[in-house]
Amino acid sequence: MLQQWHATAAVDYGPEQAAMAAYVEAGAARAMTLGNRGPIRIDASGQLAADIVEAYWRVGFYIFTEVLGSDELADIERDVGTLLARAPVSEGATVDAAGQPALGAGCSAPTFFWSRPLGDPWGGTSVANGRHPARMYEGCTRNAYHLYMLRYDSKQFANLPRKRFLEAMKAEGIPSDGGYTPLNKEP
Repeated sequence: MLQQWHATAAVDYGPEQAAMAAYVEAGAARAMTLGNRGPIRIDASGQLAADIVEAYWRVGFYIFTEVLGSDELADIERDVGTLLARAPVSEGATVDAAGQPALGAGCSAPTFFWSRPLGDPWGGTSVANGRHPARMYEGCTRNAYHLYMLRYDSKQFANLPRKRFLEAMKAEGIPSDGGYTPLNKEP
């Protein structure tokens, strides 16, 4: 699966393409040795298998395999393809790329939101009650999907300080962290 994803990722690293490809492949090979992937397994007491829980806490995430069957995955891919094909050709357009009425055209509620890639269209607003993905740095082309990044708006939580919010998340069993310092800002 990792190999398939790498082959379809369209990023041009110019003269560093070969070095980057080797780096990505080495990372993918290391990822496969972490021991944090496999099917969902439940023990005799009805709990998630202990080795899965251990791997989650050791690595920070666990990748469940065999969750969706090939028929289900094909159905999702077909639906996403249909959605993209029927999307408006541009912001405010009422037709899709084939000139047909776009999906959601004429609806009173918005159905498509236009934003720059990895943008933060709702940052600083009350949409989603103060929870929304954080905008990525300019030039960043992918997010780490084992993390859910968000910008915390204390006004949406009765001015609760960020530190207390993180403590409350941890108390609820949700691993939370204040984040990393971007590498380009490290000494």
